Amino acid sequence: RGYLNSEFTSKKLVIDKAHNTASFDLVFDSGNRQQFGEVIVDQDVLEPALVAKYIAIKSGDFYSSEQLVETYDALSKSGYFDSIDIRPATENSGKAIPVTIKLHPKPKYHYAFGIGFDTDIGILASASYHDNRLNRFGHFLTAELDIAPVLSTANVEYTIPMANPL
Repeated sequence: RGYLNSEFTSKKLVIDKAHNTASFDLVFDSGNRQQFGEVIVDQDVLEPALVAKYIAIKSGDFYSSEQLVETYDALSKSGYFDSIDIRPATENSGKAIPVTIKLHPKPKYHYAFGIGFDTDIGILASASYHDNRLNRFGHFLTAELDIAPVLSTANVEYTIPMANPL
């Protein structure tokens, strides 16, 4: 965890055919343990405070690929972003590794329509509407309508992300 410049400084294998033995000598240098540096988030659709709730990477923490994966998963599950690009500058020879996160939003609106037939219900029609970003605070709206001769339903859901959105 955080030892990105580790290497074997010496590798030696000695084979003794006369005694049918082999021995090896390895010297491992872990190097300095590195930390996360500045975390730069490149996105312009949500408030930075909301996006920060999904980011597990903290400046000053020891470098950890698990935190990078955790951040990616949280941003992916948020439902706000179509593509997520997390790039740690591991070539940085200093102790702190800056991380750049580029986020591209999903389309603001999503519509879906359907029509079908069921032997018990008859002809079915459905429509749904989803607004992924009502505002910069991450509120979103979902509306669904199902119409059938026997049973018709309508559902509207307004969601506000709270302190721990996942």
